[in-house]
Amino acid sequence: MSCYICDNETISVLARAFHDYEEDFRDNDGFYLNSVADIGHALLKQNYESFNFRYNENNEVPKFKPNYEIKYDEGDVIGCIRCYSYQSCETNDWDDCNIERSLNRLKNTITERLIKRCGMRMPWGYGNYLD
Repeated sequence: MSCYICDNETISVLARAFHDYEEDFRDNDGFYLNSVADIGHALLKQNYESFNFRYNENNEVPKFKPNYEIKYDEGDVIGCIRCYSYQSCETNDWDDCNIERSLNRLKNTITERLIKRCGMRMPWGYGNYLD
């Protein structure tokens, strides 16, 4: 497996999506973050920690500068989550960290909205429809 630092556009889409979809974001220190810049910086920091861990380096995290000009849709966000998660999962605590949980909640929120928009049902268990 390789690991790289995600580009500013990928991080910007993710940070803006948390804001635009009104989904809570909690950083790995347990703080809820609201601003796109703060969310983006926390995402970038985790990405750098993963990269540094993978390659035994000590690169400093630069200041994150959000790109507000990017137009994106739900598919773009899901793709960015997949890319980001792959590039940021090298740390030992990834499977139990707040950022990973926050990304999963965002993905679930987007999935549920798409299901509802398509007019599909989303039962709490399937047995309710067998009668």
